[in-house]
Amino acid sequence: MSDNMQKHTEALLSVKNLHKSFGKLDVLQGVTIDIHKGDVVAIIGPSGCGKSTFLRCLNFLETPTSGTISFKNEAIFKNERRALKTQMKAMKAVDKKAVKTAEYQALSDEYTTLRAEEKEIEKQLAKNINNHRQKVGMVFQQFNLFPHLTVLKNITLAPMKLKNVSQEDANKKAMALLEKIGLADKANAYPATLSGGQKQRIAIVRALAMEPEVLLFDEPTSALDPEMVGEVLNLMTELAKEGRTMVVVTHEMGFAKEVANRVIFMNEGVIKEENSPEEFFKNPKDERLKDFLSKVL
Repeated sequence: MSDNMQKHTEALLSVKNLHKSFGKLDVLQGVTIDIHKGDVVAIIGPSGCGKSTFLRCLNFLETPTSGTISFKNEAIFKNERRALKTQMKAMKAVDKKAVKTAEYQALSDEYTTLRAEEKEIEKQLAKNINNHRQKVGMVFQQFNLFPHLTVLKNITLAPMKLKNVSQEDANKKAMALLEKIGLADKANAYPATLSGGQKQRIAIVRALAMEPEVLLFDEPTSALDPEMVGEVLNLMTELAKEGRTMVVVTHEMGFAKEVANRVIFMNEGVIKEENSPEEFFKNPKDERLKDFLSKVL
C-alpha cells in the first residue's frame, strides 16, 4: 500500500506513547505507530528490545502500563493519568507548596477527569477482551497447539466457543483452510505427529479461522529447523498477497525486504527507525541499526 493510500485510510490499530514496565524494568518506553488495513509491518531489532512485549500488549496478553491503543479509532486501552501523576509528584518533590498553585490544580482536575474516563475504558476492555482477540489474532513462536486435540479440533474450538459457529460450519471452514495449505490429510492427526513447519502452518490457519482483521506474528519461524522455515514464510507471503494486515516480529531479513511494505527497527523499548524496505536496508540512518544490519545481513 502506498503512503498516499495510507493517508486516506483510517488506522486499524493506532498506538500512542505505549509504555510497559515489569517492576523497575521499563521494557517499552513510548512506542507510537499506526497500522493501516493491508499493511505488512516487519519489526526487527536485537533480543530484549521489547518487540515481543509490544505484540503481546496489542493482543492484551500483557496489559500496558500507560499510553493509548485504539482499534478503528475507538480507544480500547488508555492510561495517560499515570504520566500526570508522575508530573504532580515531581512538582511536590521540588516544592510542597506547589499543590496550591493554579498549574498543580489544573493537573489535578485533568487527572480526576482522565481517571473516570480511563476506568470506564478498562471496564469495557475487561468485558470485551475476547472480542478484541478475535479481531487481532496472534501466532506464537512455539505454535501453542493443544496436544490432546486433533488438528481439526484445534482449528474449530475457538470459532465454536467464542463465535457460536456450528460444528458443521466450523469443520467446513477448517477443511477449506487445510486444503489451502495442503494439509487436509492431517485433519485427524495430533500435533505430536507433525513437523514443526506443519504445526506452525496449522497455528496460522487456527488464527485465520477466527477471521481476524489484524494478524500478529511473534517470531513465527525461530523455533523451526532451517528447511521448514520456507514453508511457513511461503504461507505468510500468500497471506500478504491476499491483502491481510500483518505485524511480524522476525529475524528473517529476506521476508522483511521482499514482503513487508514497512520495516521498523526497535531498540531499548522504542522505535528507532521506520521506512520502506528499500530505504530501510539501503540507507539506514540510526547508528545502532547500521551496526545491527552489518551483523545480520
